[in-house]
Amino acid sequence: MDDIKSAMHKIIYIAKSHHAVIESKMKDIGMHRSMYQMLMYLCECDESPSQKELAEKFEISAAAVAATLERLECENYIEKVTSGADRRTNRVKITPKGLDAVEKTSDIFMRIDGETFKGLTDGEVRALCEYLDVICQNLSEMKKDTSRGGEDI
Repeated sequence: MDDIKSAMHKIIYIAKSHHAVIESKMKDIGMHRSMYQMLMYLCECDESPSQKELAEKFEISAAAVAATLERLECENYIEKVTSGADRRTNRVKITPKGLDAVEKTSDIFMRIDGETFKGLTDGEVRALCEYLDVICQNLSEMKKDTSRGGEDI
């Protein structure tokens, strides 16, 4: 049990530390990590998503998505486009300025991620990913059980 507790503390430390390093680097260019993540996702979308779809994708509240989109829209990184089928629904589209910002900030993420895994071989990183996949799957199952009113752990 001590090994599990130690591993969990390390996972939490890694997540918090990565977040802090990214935020400090992104602050220099006036962008938060959540803004970058939203822009990255928009780059990868075949169709412009709605605010509701973004909330579901990122597993955050519609209000949190709205706040991030408001900041992105103020900076002209995105634009909201009315859906042709339903005029009440806005779709979120990345602008050329947003695409440029993603290109510039991607370098920051790649450098930080590279430094984070410095000293590990490709095989070790793959093995780590496999272990983390098992942990992610376990947590996904627990979330499903919780949402269905399943037993407490």
